[in-house]
This record gives sequence, C-alpha cells and structure tokens, in this order.
Amino acid sequence: AALGALACSLFSGVSYFCINRLRGKEDGTVTVFVFGVFMTCISGTMTLIQFQLLTSHDFLCLIGVGFFAAIGQVLLALSYTHAAASEVGVFNYAGIPASMVLGYLILGEPVKMMTLFGSVLVVLSGIINFAGDGTGRHKIKKG
Repeated sequence: AALGALACSLFSGVSYFCINRLRGKEDGTVTVFVFGVFMTCISGTMTLIQFQLLTSHDFLCLIGVGFFAAIGQVLLALSYTHAAASEVGVFNYAGIPASMVLGYLILGEPVKMMTLFGSVLVVLSGIINFAGDGTGRHKIKKG
C-alpha cells in the first residue's frame, strides 16, 4: 500500500508540473477534458475486465465520488494554471484535515494522534505558503 501511495504521489506531482508548464499556453478546461477522456479509457478497460453489477447504494456512492472528484480535479487544474506549482501544491494536502473532520463527524471515526499532527502541519504549511511570496520574503509585515 505504501509503494502504491508513493507511486501515486510521484505520478500526481509530474502531472501537476505538466499542467503548470501549460499555464498560458492551454486553457485549464481543455486539460481537465483530456484528463477525463484519458481516465475514462483506462478505467473503462479495467472495468470490462472485472465487471460486476453494483447495488443501487454502491452506484449512488460511486456517483457521489465521481461528482466530487470531478469538481476537485477541475478546481485543482484551474489552480495550477493560475499559480506556480509550489504555491498550489501545499493546498492539495488540505484533504487530510478535511477527511479527518468529515470522518469524525459523519462516520464517527476516531481521530488518531498522527492524523491530527499531520493535519496541523498541513494547515501551518498552508498559512506559511500563503503569507510568503515564494522567495523567502513574507507578505505579512512584522510589528
């Protein structure tokens, strides 16, 4: 599982770098469209290999996953077309504290100390990234 997560991070990082390099050259919605077409072809092929009918509950859950993932992907791609990858990347990890809070509130999942610690680091890095301009100088004036 850890190697899969590491590979996912590596491939995601490369794709976000590519999206950022297209900034000003290609509309963000075109990037999202091409991503959707490509992923439909890949996942469609995998679905044909292991096809099984879903229950109505599972189908609705997958529709929800697809809906929110699509919105997230569109907003993320648009973010990378308007700002540097170093500025946007840290906010990509905002899903960690969000999933922790939603898991606790909706599913009653216990909050683990390491998840809480990681969430604090994500929020702090977002604040530092927002306050800085990427050059080590900070926008927030001292005193």
